[in-house]
Amino acid sequence: MTGPRHASGAAGAKADVPPPPETEGRAGRRLAVVASVLVVAVGGGLAAGFGGAPAPATDLPSASLVAAAAPVDAQSSSWYCAGVPGSSSPLGRSQVLLVNAGRRTVPATVEVVGTKGAAKEARVEVPAHGQLTVAPASLVTGPWLATRIDVGGGGVSASELVGGSSGGAVAPCASATAARWYFAAGATTTGSTLQMSVFNPTANLAVVDLSFVTTAGATSPQPFQGLVLEPGAFRSVTVGAYVQDQKQVAAVVTARSGAVVATELQAVHAGGVSGIALRLGTPALADTWVLPRAMDVSGGTAQVSIFNPSNHTETVSVRPRLPSGPVSPFIDKLGPDSVWVLDTAEEVRIPDGVGYAATVRVTGGPGVVVDRTAGAAAGSPVPQWGDDAPVSRASMQVTRWVVPAVDAPGTTTPVSRMLVLQDPGPRPVAAMVSALTRAGVRRVTRVTVKAGAFATVSAGTTATLVTAAGPLAVTGDASPAGAPATALVPAIPQT
Repeated sequence: MTGPRHASGAAGAKADVPPPPETEGRAGRRLAVVASVLVVAVGGGLAAGFGGAPAPATDLPSASLVAAAAPVDAQSSSWYCAGVPGSSSPLGRSQVLLVNAGRRTVPATVEVVGTKGAAKEARVEVPAHGQLTVAPASLVTGPWLATRIDVGGGGVSASELVGGSSGGAVAPCASATAARWYFAAGATTTGSTLQMSVFNPTANLAVVDLSFVTTAGATSPQPFQGLVLEPGAFRSVTVGAYVQDQKQVAAVVTARSGAVVATELQAVHAGGVSGIALRLGTPALADTWVLPRAMDVSGGTAQVSIFNPSNHTETVSVRPRLPSGPVSPFIDKLGPDSVWVLDTAEEVRIPDGVGYAATVRVTGGPGVVVDRTAGAAAGSPVPQWGDDAPVSRASMQVTRWVVPAVDAPGTTTPVSRMLVLQDPGPRPVAAMVSALTRAGVRRVTRVTVKAGAFATVSAGTTATLVTAAGPLAVTGDASPAGAPATALVPAIPQT
């Protein structure tokens, strides 16, 4: 079945087709099994076009932040990690990174849900001003796993890490559920595998549809419609089973009833280049997106994907800024249910080997969803390909962000990272970069980011706290020296 998928199904509707063979998940009651878990302490202890107006997100923190840590003085908080490869996956190990920005140790319950119904719990403690690494596969075996973290307090953030010999990727877990999730990029061509996972951590049944926009148009494969997720269940599907040989795949996950969390995992191994992209979807469109750190390299690839899932035509501008100043913007009109793929590696106004920032702005509609992928030349250091994780306007309105410490892909050695801070506004913004250590919060450096410009700061090997006096786009970068942004570490806002 092709064509736009209208998200107007009745609440509580039953699935009209069985899940496809590629769909795996848990159905049934949660199992309250307390087990041991491998943990390592580090550093311290489609919107209107797919069914009318864009669906509002549910249970979202302020400013539509779907991944935001609760205040330190909160009594409780939760995080939902929709799906990562398990112990039997060739993609490598998966970890959940828990960072505590508060002054006291916080207890948490970690539940891992596997395919075929397995689920186990473990109780852990996230050290004050520290990071805890949890290995989901130490609790449950299986090809795909989802994780729920219930925290007995605030100030704790959660991220997912997938890493192996072909590269690694980090994405935030979700701190809220939503009725709709958008993804701007993806591919199902030879050498590319696109996996979508949907997790229902709520106490209510959810009925979910998956729809896609490709260069061939919009499509809603029948086996991906009316998927039933019981409370605590998750499903992981191979998109290429029904959306085949497409170099550009945007996606919309719509819950006819209930609310869910959705992620994508893209694995690439083609032309001598390999890498992984792990994406948490976005539940809301935005009129401003920022790419704090980008670089196009000779012989590599770089694409900015801009997805308009509404029924409005949008005027979209992409405004790069080099260290020497801004360059002429790229401007286009983007029709409903369509994707603009800007191949920046082919644009002469963006020189190879020079780091730059970019701002995407929209006029004429409710907004868009943005992603960026970049790859190095064949034979370059791992990771050779990755995802950029742009920052939306909502994530720039807070004043505190945490960036977790990550290991080098394929090793257990922490890597020295950079922080990238972009000021999207008309005035300079002062920021303090601090390390979270066993001795407490240690100030590393103070930086003032010029209006419209970006700055890079060494982040060391511990989890990092950034506090600012105004709006900033913040991200971490663990990419090899001189490589495109293939190993970015998204910052998580602290409300």
